[in-house]
Amino acid sequence: MNSDDSFVIVGITGFGNIIPEIDLVANPLHAALPEIGGKVHNVIKLGHLVAINPWKLNSIIEDNFDCGNNSEDRSRKMIIITHSWGTGPGHNLADLFAEKCGRDVTAFYVIDGVQPPTSIPFKRTPRADSCMNIFQNLGGVHGDSIPGCTNIDFTDMCNTLFAKKNGQPITGTECHVILEDVGTEKSVSDIKHKYLRD
Repeated sequence: MNSDDSFVIVGITGFGNIIPEIDLVANPLHAALPEIGGKVHNVIKLGHLVAINPWKLNSIIEDNFDCGNNSEDRSRKMIIITHSWGTGPGHNLADLFAEKCGRDVTAFYVIDGVQPPTSIPFKRTPRADSCMNIFQNLGGVHGDSIPGCTNIDFTDMCNTLFAKKNGQPITGTECHVILEDVGTEKSVSDIKHKYLRD
């Protein structure tokens, strides 16, 4: 592999998207990921059930990175974007990358991260040079602030912009689902602006 200063972008979805990767259907996180080309070497789309297949996380690194000490490929970087239950496997991948490659992933994006198989907010700081965490605090299914990350609280947005037409407040689960769209859009915009511009 040659030095190419490119990125491998990994998107890991949550509970609502437990489709095996051989049968992927479009979902907000996967549909919004940048396409291969330019500075994007590869795009990998996974569901949260990848956590029960650790060999899959290992193969992502082996297939896309040459992490040996004499490697010319040290300039290739990884970006991880996760939603809900996908956050745990994302952390596992970032930890594995640090262990095998001796460096942190370039950027880690958390969208309303929740610890599987519960609704407890995911609060562990990822192994990343940069971290953005987009969350809300409504109801029983929501993320929370994460130390060391840029934390963006969308609770007020859900209460005001996405209130139900009948005047009733939106539920936490509804906000959690909406945030996959809104958080993905914000995260992918940030990736394109910070990392993929020429």
